[in-house]
Amino acid sequence: MKTKLFFLTFFLFCTVSGVKAQVQLTACDTNFSGTQNFDLTTAIPQLLGNQNPNDFTATFHNSETNAQANVNPITNPTSF
Repeated sequence: MKTKLFFLTFFLFCTVSGVKAQVQLTACDTNFSGTQNFDLTTAIPQLLGNQNPNDFTATFHNSETNAQANVNPITNPTSF
């Protein structure tokens, strides 16, 4: 029996010190539910690059508007 694997992709966009960054997170949807949890915090090192992570506080938001206003952060970025 052949099994089809579905991959879900989530893109994070971020501006750090005036530089826009993009990170792609991909997960295999093994139960074919069409959903998958992502740990957004795993993208922090990629988004910051060579910058010191101790100089930043990372928050995640569903929209750029919310991020700029620093309102309605994603409450559990380790399981989003």
